[in-house]
Amino acid sequence: MNEGGGATPDHTNGQGHTIFYSYDETLGLKAVISTLPVGKTSYIEFEASVADGAAGTIANTGTIDSDQTGQQSSNEARLTVDNGDAIAVTLADRSAADPAYAGRSKSDLPDDNLGGSVISATDGDGEANDTIAHVAGYLSSSTPVPFEVIITNHSNTAQRFNFSAAPGNYPEGTTFTFATDGAPILDTNGDGQPDIQVAANTVSKLSVRANLPSGSARSAGQEAWEATVTATAIANPAVSNQTRLRIEAAVGGGTVDLQNAEGKASGGAVDDEGEPWTTVDTNPGEAAEFTLVVVNKRSVPDSFNLSFSETNFASGAMPAGWQVVFRNADGETVTNTGVIGPGASATFTARVTPPASASPSSLGETNVYFRAASTSSPSVVDTKLDRVTVRQRVDLAISTDQTAQAAPGGVVVITHLLENRGNVSIKNGAIGYDPAFPSFAESLWHDINGNGVWDSSDTLVNSLADIVGEGSFAPDDTALLFSRVQVPSTGASGLSESAKIVVGTNLTGPGGASVTDQNTGNNAVTETVTVVSGNVTVTKGQALDADCNGEADVDFSPHPQAAAPGECIVYRVTAVNVGTANADELKIDDAVPAYTTYVGSSAVAEGGSSASVSQQPDNRATGAIQSKHDTLSPGQKATLTFRVRIDQ
Repeated sequence: MNEGGGATPDHTNGQGHTIFYSYDETLGLKAVISTLPVGKTSYIEFEASVADGAAGTIANTGTIDSDQTGQQSSNEARLTVDNGDAIAVTLADRSAADPAYAGRSKSDLPDDNLGGSVISATDGDGEANDTIAHVAGYLSSSTPVPFEVIITNHSNTAQRFNFSAAPGNYPEGTTFTFATDGAPILDTNGDGQPDIQVAANTVSKLSVRANLPSGSARSAGQEAWEATVTATAIANPAVSNQTRLRIEAAVGGGTVDLQNAEGKASGGAVDDEGEPWTTVDTNPGEAAEFTLVVVNKRSVPDSFNLSFSETNFASGAMPAGWQVVFRNADGETVTNTGVIGPGASATFTARVTPPASASPSSLGETNVYFRAASTSSPSVVDTKLDRVTVRQRVDLAISTDQTAQAAPGGVVVITHLLENRGNVSIKNGAIGYDPAFPSFAESLWHDINGNGVWDSSDTLVNSLADIVGEGSFAPDDTALLFSRVQVPSTGASGLSESAKIVVGTNLTGPGGASVTDQNTGNNAVTETVTVVSGNVTVTKGQALDADCNGEADVDFSPHPQAAAPGECIVYRVTAVNVGTANADELKIDDAVPAYTTYVGSSAVAEGGSSASVSQQPDNRATGAIQSKHDTLSPGQKATLTFRVRIDQ
């Protein structure tokens, strides 16, 4: 069979046997031998050059065909292209571009990967180098810190690489884990190091996570933490490359997030661009309530101390008289959250109470910084700013209703207390009788010398200006007033008259501004004076009974005394017959003052021909109290004593 088409054969053996060669890119190399005698062997051989970049195994199979037989195939011959000296790898935030790289050292390498576009998503330094850096923000030590590392296999065959990490100056106890596509990288060959296979001339990404010990912390200004990650070719351990994992960011032992309701103030910002996160309006003396949500963003359970401050931050420091308490969901007062699980939260109420005399916020806002701080890790803390706005409160009060007795032509002096219970200074306002006694003569005086007794040096009062002069009646100021009532000599025994002393509601406030009293329920008191036969004088004294045991702690006095909510006051009304005739059917009347309640069965009547308590309120109630003494002889004394408890 002559396939040469008449052409000169490529070879002949001199015996008429020839061989022709031809090559086709699709069919490959073809040889035609003219004759193969029985018992003889023939072969062909050729050389081929491996192309640059060829990778893996090159397989070759020969076939034979003749006029006497069908087509037959030979065995497959395999050539593995795997030159260990040509293994090359780079490990960086961008990979090296030189595919001819081989046997370089572990030092820094060019940073462009094969395509030039694969970049570490976690690299924060903005530069193409072999350092993956977290340089800003806040990192939690209780959450693994991720680094995305780029690996390039510059070899012409797939290679498997071992990974290792040296912690450098990371905190003692830091461990490193490796993953790709979310799956952990395992040790597949039992050499104790995780490894992955990377295809020839391929760029891949892997995740390296730095697992910091719980409680690790650093500030942003300290020396950076730096660890080294190494990739080593298993086929040739002499071939390796490194990259550095650097942390320049602040690190804390996890975080706590102190918020208001509905996630307000979520995050680390103390204030809302210079303003408080939440502002609550309240009246002086009334609590403003803030909802506080403490979110544990650590990976471990923790408890957090709650604290407050007027500034950022001096724990417990607030303006004088201000009170702050934290209450849990059960209404209990607490200073610690109790244990909160990882990712869980607990809700509390902060009650901020200004004093009754707190200045209105028009004269200055009151800030409250709240803080939640871990009991186990000092670096885990969050602070937020809220604000209380105190409303203006105008409230002048006069107390209390009084009863008295006087002989015909006699004079009785009744005391009252004027108070500024608001938070605004008052310069002027009307004070006077409205209505006055129908037939008795009355006048109102200020105890200007503070001796608790009406005398000629005291000042006649028709307005608040008569009390304060050029000054003002400031919050918490008090003034003792005397109502001097004279009964006409023609007054018949048993005649009783009443009058009211009223404090006006249209007042003059700071700077001459007009203000209106906001609580008119305490702007007036009623005086009742009854004419009795004979000449009987009536005085009233009071004494503190702090523990409410029924025994006065101090001597009875008509002067004002200081007492706290919940404490008791003992009142004693004394009638003395200073005349020369009997005072018949003597009765002493009084009433439970405002802001107090009666201590049940505490009234005691003494003196006279027959002493008894004829009227008294129920326990913890209010109302009138009366005693009867029948006949009070000249020079004899009768008393009515009772106790009240100050409201809390």
